[in-house]
Amino acid sequence: MYTSPGMSNVLNRALHFIFGPHTFEVLAFFLAAAGIAFALSSDRDDVVKANWFLGAAFLLALGRSAHLMLTWKETPPPRYVLSFLLFGAIGVGWVIVYDWVGGKLQKLENLPSAVNTSSGTANQPTPPQVATSPLRVQPSVDRLPDSKTAAPTLPAKPPVEAALSTPDDRAQAEIERRRLLLDKLRNEYILSHDNISPALMAGTEQPPPDWTNKRLGELGEKWRIPTPQASLPISKTLRFTAVVPINESSKNVPVPINTNSNDPKSDFYQDLLGIAGRPDQVPEGTTYKERKLDTPGDKFVFITRLIQYYVLHSLRVLQGGRQGTRWIAGKGVTAIDVTPIPAPDAVPYSTDTLIHDLGDNEFLTQSDRMLWKARPFQLPNGTIVSLKEKPSGGPLECTVRFERPEYYRIDFIASPSISMTGQPPAGFESTLTGVSSYPVTVTMTYEIQKRGDGGFEPEIYARWADELFSGLKNIMAP
Repeated sequence: MYTSPGMSNVLNRALHFIFGPHTFEVLAFFLAAAGIAFALSSDRDDVVKANWFLGAAFLLALGRSAHLMLTWKETPPPRYVLSFLLFGAIGVGWVIVYDWVGGKLQKLENLPSAVNTSSGTANQPTPPQVATSPLRVQPSVDRLPDSKTAAPTLPAKPPVEAALSTPDDRAQAEIERRRLLLDKLRNEYILSHDNISPALMAGTEQPPPDWTNKRLGELGEKWRIPTPQASLPISKTLRFTAVVPINESSKNVPVPINTNSNDPKSDFYQDLLGIAGRPDQVPEGTTYKERKLDTPGDKFVFITRLIQYYVLHSLRVLQGGRQGTRWIAGKGVTAIDVTPIPAPDAVPYSTDTLIHDLGDNEFLTQSDRMLWKARPFQLPNGTIVSLKEKPSGGPLECTVRFERPEYYRIDFIASPSISMTGQPPAGFESTLTGVSSYPVTVTMTYEIQKRGDGGFEPEIYARWADELFSGLKNIMAP
């Protein structure tokens, strides 16, 4: 048979392309894509197939790299270096992918089998045990054709059983289809999420209803898992009143020294003196914010902001504890031992963020900056600290807030009360005359959500907030 030179040339080029090195690249790409698709499946057999597809892709990549090294017209040293890098990258990539696929297989092997293989043959899938599910039931959205003899859906059924219920006992095929779909979605949830509970792995617990219903909608299903009604949050309001002594004749040392060493509030007064006091002679390179203490309104604003900062300062001390010694005139050296009140799910809070939020707060000193950086605030993970001040035009309120949106919020609110000019607090002694009393009410209010996603324990957060309030009260108003 005669073949023209042109046809022979085209055939040679086609064969050269088909069996050329680029075929390795194209096949490796499609095999890798298919392998990843199989690996992302929630079916164990598909994940096993992923090993073969990905292995073939890596072998083709290895062959293409070897072909490149053999045909590359380059001096040996660069060729050897590039060979080492290429083969090393392929080897490391295979180890990572193999470990990833193996991890997914391990998860699937830990799942309770939906097929009874004790006899060596596959029987009907066993429905997941859901008797312990806490969710209440509402009828499924859609129903199969009603039967006159069908029993109504009972509201006492767990949510999964309620979703599987139909008014027709003869609709076993639909019931089985829903059960298998829910079991597949549970496996999918386990593979795509971390920190899976043992109950969910064992099949006695189901994924969150919101997640399940979203996936059902994406799959085009009309029926839904009933969602539980939101539980009311844990909330509480507590308050106490502390009395602040003020020396109205001094702007730089507005809180005078308490000479009564037996006063149970002496530590509170001493801390206020350290926070509010500043030298008459301004140190070089230091700038102080101007203080306005001329009118009763000015004093109330100053004292309320002082207590707000003191609360923030004391909460950090309370959650971290404090140990040491101190000397008291007439008593000598005594021990300081403040038991820590650790926060749940605690992580270090960014000191830079906290200092930035404080801005030009006149009570933030350089020593506080250094101390807070050395021993950062330990607060629940995800917490945001903020200092708020109620706008003018109403009663002044200065708030320290700990908040994790949608989880919890704790407010410590300082608000002034009626002052007693020329009358010091009970038990307070001073060599100065004209010391006045300025009461400030500290109110703690919190709201802690009861979530159903697991891992968040609202009772522990409520106990932590109560202990912080008790610690503040014992210092400021024992």
